[in-house]
Amino acid sequence: MERKIGAQLYTIRDHVKTDAELEASIDKLVKIGYTFGQKSAMDHIAPEKLKEITQKTGFEFTGDHISFDSYDNIEKVILEHKIYNCMMPGVGSLPTEMRTSKEGILSFMKKANEVSDKLATEGMTFTYHNHAFEFTKIDGKNIMDYILETANENFKLMVDVYWLSYAGINPVKFLRKYKDMVGGVHYKDLKIVDNAPQMCEVGEGNLDWEEICAVCDEIKPRYIYVEQDRYWTDDDPIKALEISYNNLKKLGYK
Repeated sequence: MERKIGAQLYTIRDHVKTDAELEASIDKLVKIGYTFGQKSAMDHIAPEKLKEITQKTGFEFTGDHISFDSYDNIEKVILEHKIYNCMMPGVGSLPTEMRTSKEGILSFMKKANEVSDKLATEGMTFTYHNHAFEFTKIDGKNIMDYILETANENFKLMVDVYWLSYAGINPVKFLRKYKDMVGGVHYKDLKIVDNAPQMCEVGEGNLDWEEICAVCDEIKPRYIYVEQDRYWTDDDPIKALEISYNNLKKLGYK
């Protein structure tokens, strides 16, 4: 598998609030070396503008996170994603009001499975991005167990290795065990500050990147993205993405 890495644009959410800011930020990412990314926190940017940026820079928006409510109008979601050729729509989290009971989780999964099937008929893949809370027990079972047990074949995971590690889950074992459900992977690192875990740039923390990269070579997720939600070097999220890219480049990514 060729090692290719994209950027999760939630990292630079404060730098994409206007069309002009988005264009300038994408230019910076392309100069770093990124050629594709996952759209997030950018619902205010018109799909036609995303297409224009793609054509101008060569940068591709290969996936995204939008609100779960957006899928109530699935035809609109499909139409807009086709405009800028984004074939991996997804959600960034289980809605807060649906994660406190078994009934809420199963209600989410029923709709998510229906969305997954509809998107699949259009050649698209639905992904669900995990955090750590999915390993909270509800009625004696982890939220993630409910998700894994009820997901259909078209429902895929956007596996975040940081949040798995934060929750005490070995990301390499998880990725290998659920390889058929993995649509994509988020790379971010974990370091210890004042005896507590903290997010950081890939290669600047304690996760075993040789093992993580090796299992991704093995299971071949469709896309891998660098993400960093917070704690940026020099308070600069674009610099943080550059640090991660340069460290991953040493491991053969481009």
